[in-house]
Amino acid sequence: MTSIEWFCHEFRGLGEKLLHVRKCEASTVVTIMKVAFYDTKPYDKEFFTRQNQDGPLDLVFHSFRLNKDNAITAQGCDAVCVFVNDEVNRSCLEALESVGVRFVALRCAGYNIIDLEAASDLGLSISRVPAYSPLAVA
Repeated sequence: MTSIEWFCHEFRGLGEKLLHVRKCEASTVVTIMKVAFYDTKPYDKEFFTRQNQDGPLDLVFHSFRLNKDNAITAQGCDAVCVFVNDEVNRSCLEALESVGVRFVALRCAGYNIIDLEAASDLGLSISRVPAYSPLAVA
């Protein structure tokens, strides 16, 4: 299993755990976990959409990098998925938490882009890819 396949497997499992149900007039609606992806390329969108084909996630893709000034774009999302050039410092995490984000997933093995102390203080869960596939690293 490649690193990205592992990530999708873990992310889908989390989505299944976080599903919640709400009443909507005469019917019950299952609300899917909504995830905002940042710094995405066309291949990211294609791959994650395909991996989630029958999955419990509502995926939103942004090509711009996440930072404190645009964290509001995660409004209504349960989670965000970031990459190596996103700025996930305390200010950004506070903004994410204020709009309801509970989970930050990194699409990379390194975690130096995230303020782990701030994430802990805010009660946010964090995950990362545990290792890269030897076939994916030059």
